[in-house]
Amino acid sequence: MAAMRLGFELRMQQTQRLVMTPELRQAITVLQKPVAELSELIAGELLENPCLEVEPREPSEDGAPSEVGRLLDFLNRGESHGAGAPPEREEDTSFEPFTPRMPTLAEHLHSQLGLLRLDRAQERIARFLIGCIDDHGYLAVSLGEAAAQLGATEEQVEAALKVIQSLDPPGVGARSLQECLLIQWATLDDPNPLVPELIRHHLQDLAAGRIPRIAERLGVDCAAVQAAADAIRNLDPKPGRRFGGGDEARYVVPDVFIERVGQEYVVMVNEAPLPRLSVSTHYRRLLDAADGHTRRYVEERIQSALWLIRSIEQRRLTLLRVTEAIVRFQREFFDRGPRHLRPLTLREVAQA
Repeated sequence: MAAMRLGFELRMQQTQRLVMTPELRQAITVLQKPVAELSELIAGELLENPCLEVEPREPSEDGAPSEVGRLLDFLNRGESHGAGAPPEREEDTSFEPFTPRMPTLAEHLHSQLGLLRLDRAQERIARFLIGCIDDHGYLAVSLGEAAAQLGATEEQVEAALKVIQSLDPPGVGARSLQECLLIQWATLDDPNPLVPELIRHHLQDLAAGRIPRIAERLGVDCAAVQAAADAIRNLDPKPGRRFGGGDEARYVVPDVFIERVGQEYVVMVNEAPLPRLSVSTHYRRLLDAADGHTRRYVEERIQSALWLIRSIEQRRLTLLRVTEAIVRFQREFFDRGPRHLRPLTLREVAQA
């Protein structure tokens, strides 16, 4: 019988993988945000991170036109004369009819409710409650009032409300900010026990940036509180706001502007709604004198502020490069109209 030989050997294998760090996750979030939502995110960061501050703008930045703006005004006034005039477009098309209508929050909820197997009484209560949810996604009627109007018990109304709260978007049908955030948190796979504790009892301190006070009260370090605060910041306090409002006017804030200057198109990233950020000099000085937990906390907050500033700048550069690539690929579209729009893939833009 042949003997079986067992042995061990060491092998080295080189692999590449992307580790999704909190900083990288934040950079992706910043990149995906339209300018209006990014402005809200920055406002939240300013409340939570004491090391982050807004730089005052120069007097000319508030009212006076920028150099780019003056150049565009000058060139646009004369572009209809001579060789600088743009080629005649084949059609003057309004893009208004091509804008898809955003469903309202109520329509979105009713469509989901129709997919569930509910008895008639429960469905009647649920549809009534959907009609009582405001544009932000909150229930605007008490259980007692709803029960009285429907001739049902509060228990029946609450059971129907639980059904609504299980629908998309997470947090819809909540009766308070705390309930809204807790509903969303329950849908995530994160066992951090500090998160629900902060939501239930420390939201005001959190909004005021009093991280050390919360840490002292809970007997944990500032880093643990900050990690929980970062998780809460990723939740949506107004889950209904991304839906349409029926016939109400909807205003769009552009992320980029494309202006024709002579024979070329100039791309400009819209940074007007965003404050100019910097790291607080006070906390930089405090870092030299601090020690222990305080020093680690200030270091982490300064790093977080620097990463946000870098992420915003990277977003600006990415938007600029992508839009410039699109303009190059779709030059005929910009010159002559929608009939000249050509297929374009993400790979082509990335390789541009």
